[in-house]
Amino acid sequence: MLVDIPKELKIEITTGNVRVNLKVLDEEKDKAIATVWLGCIKLGGFRLRESEHPTEDNNLWVAVPAYRSRSGKFHKIFWTDNKELWQLIQDKIFEAYYQALEKIQAKSNEIPVVEE
Repeated sequence: MLVDIPKELKIEITTGNVRVNLKVLDEEKDKAIATVWLGCIKLGGFRLRESEHPTEDNNLWVAVPAYRSRSGKFHKIFWTDNKELWQLIQDKIFEAYYQALEKIQAKSNEIPVVEE
């Protein structure tokens, strides 16, 4: 099936059409892995990692999806020169991560009721 693609394809990215699906990991460096939807475009492999150089307010950072070449060098699969878009993606990933942690904490605080 052939699809005509316009020469100038524009996708409007707003807060409402950036979605994140996140899985919390139990690893030393990688704290979560996320899939980000930008409108109808799905990008997997974002990682929330613990920094070796923490700051006062945060020791986590978002790593973009990448692959390792035969030489061992990492090559990014996603990048943007739009600072506002990158900030929006990071904010959504952090928001999803902290919501997931709250759910995990709430579940661990639940006291099971045992009926006799």
